[in-house]
Amino acid sequence: MEKDENSPPYYGGNPSGLIVAIRGGPTFYHTGDTDLFSDMALVSRFNKIDIMLVCIGDHFTMGPERAADAVKLVAPRTVIPMHYGTFPVLTGTPEAFERELKKRNIKAELLVMKIGETIKLSE
Repeated sequence: MEKDENSPPYYGGNPSGLIVAIRGGPTFYHTGDTDLFSDMALVSRFNKIDIMLVCIGDHFTMGPERAADAVKLVAPRTVIPMHYGTFPVLTGTPEAFERELKKRNIKAELLVMKIGETIKLSE
């Protein structure tokens, strides 16, 4: 793949996700800069995920289709799309992601945040 003027630097570190469990609060799964992988199914086997932050940009990470497959594997209560719309090569959109969730009959609540927005999350 050739680098163009719209691409960020190639190396950004090793991709990884994190599970954050807050005592008396929600459990988050932040997919980091990962792509879809089968072990995502193990996340919900060992942790009830309340909120999943999932990449939808579709260039360096998952796009809307693969992100919806990831959500299906993890089965969170709420899903928040991230890593999209910050520069031209990231073509995934929340609207396309929502369509993919509906195609898979996924019941997770979709929460699309605005830039600079803060939200209060319940348990």
